[in-house]
Amino acid sequence: MSVRSARRRRPTLCVAGTLIFAVAVPVDAQLAARRVPTARPGTDSAVTTRTPAARPAPVFEMVRYREEWPDGAPGRLHLGATNATGLRMVLGGHVRARAEHTQNFLGGVSGVRNDDFGLFRVHLHADVRATAYLRVFAEGRWAEVRGRALPGGSRAIDRDAPDWLNAFAEVRNVPLGGARLTARVGRQELLLGRERIVSPLDWVNSRRTFEGAVVEARWARVAVTVFRTRPVLIASTRNDRADSATTFAGGQLSWRPRKHVTFIETYLLHREARAPAAAPREQRTTVGTRLAGPVGTTRLGWEIEAGRQLGQLGTDDIAATMFVSDLTHTWKSAWAPSVTAGLDYSSGTATVAGARIGTWNQLYPLAHAFMGFADLLGRSNVIEQRLVLQASPAAKLRLRAAVHAFQRAQITDGLSAVSGAPFRAAGTSTARDIGGEADLSGQYRITPHWRLDAGVSRFASGRFMRETGPAEPYTWGFLSFTSIF
Repeated sequence: MSVRSARRRRPTLCVAGTLIFAVAVPVDAQLAARRVPTARPGTDSAVTTRTPAARPAPVFEMVRYREEWPDGAPGRLHLGATNATGLRMVLGGHVRARAEHTQNFLGGVSGVRNDDFGLFRVHLHADVRATAYLRVFAEGRWAEVRGRALPGGSRAIDRDAPDWLNAFAEVRNVPLGGARLTARVGRQELLLGRERIVSPLDWVNSRRTFEGAVVEARWARVAVTVFRTRPVLIASTRNDRADSATTFAGGQLSWRPRKHVTFIETYLLHREARAPAAAPREQRTTVGTRLAGPVGTTRLGWEIEAGRQLGQLGTDDIAATMFVSDLTHTWKSAWAPSVTAGLDYSSGTATVAGARIGTWNQLYPLAHAFMGFADLLGRSNVIEQRLVLQASPAAKLRLRAAVHAFQRAQITDGLSAVSGAPFRAAGTSTARDIGGEADLSGQYRITPHWRLDAGVSRFASGRFMRETGPAEPYTWGFLSFTSIF
């Protein structure tokens, strides 16, 4: 489904958001007043107010088109038929408001270094199902920023006039040889694995999306996904459009064995970018595997992910590597505390001049979730060690504390920013030490539909940062409120 010709309707979107929000909030309040539990984790199903049986709270998916809500589920607005063969529509969305504070932005770059600003966004979606096998899904978004005076001002990731985040037609759950096949065509978000490589990037105000086709096949313990897409370029004041110069395609195989390993994921991705005349053309193929599982019968869990990139940038060959490992221990106690020790390695280029590029390209990750919450560094030419502590002193509260240490993988290569763009050139520095960071954050779930998040991060520069530019201690903090329905 092409969405390039879609015209914005800012008043219509805002009015629709107000109406749906007005419906969702009273429904949530009625559930609380009647003491009717909501959905069972992992099913996104819920009981109606006529059913006294207790069920746990609903789970909303990161990618909303993955949700499967039964007819009559409270907290959802259902229109149309109530059986699998009739036309029905489910409406939903979310509202998020966030305030951010910075001191010595990115270590004290030129221009404004200290700032306070606000971010706000509204998402509204309609899931229309004609039969058990056919549906159309449309999700609109509006994102706005106020008061950001830092370098870059109101960036594309902060602001987008009303536009489509998802807009596709889908043939779904078609039985074929023991599998269930699903095919989608149109604008859609992509999410693979732990989101280290491909993610909708929920942290930013204007989420990432793509245009193209996706085919999925699912068996009991195996799932295969293949896709061919183009990333969508955000135009804050015009229609967003697919990047005609970039193609992103690939596939993923996921398997859940019965013993020893919780899951195994293998992916093959190819990105080709036809650059402007003055820049070289890039072709990059990424192959990787992620595994996770328990350590015997203990309360230890492990995760490993490794990848290799091959290709060409102009006339130069590409050969890059990444490796990630985590070991987590979770205690069986009232607070459910856990501690994670992890290592992250992303290769750099070993020579100043030559025909071989070794710098890892992070592609389309959920960058905020890795390399520290301060969002200073991207996953290129970096070695990171981390220690993460988490606990729930109350049922609705989760606290997190983390420390990170960063070094350069190659002293002949510079650093990239969290966006993947160049951040610090290597210059003449031979130092490996980039610096360290401490993060404190917490999340309080007021109800299944209302959530508060807050956090603060502090980055202290190491020798490499001091030798190559501004290196003041960088402090960042945020307070966020989210309503999802």
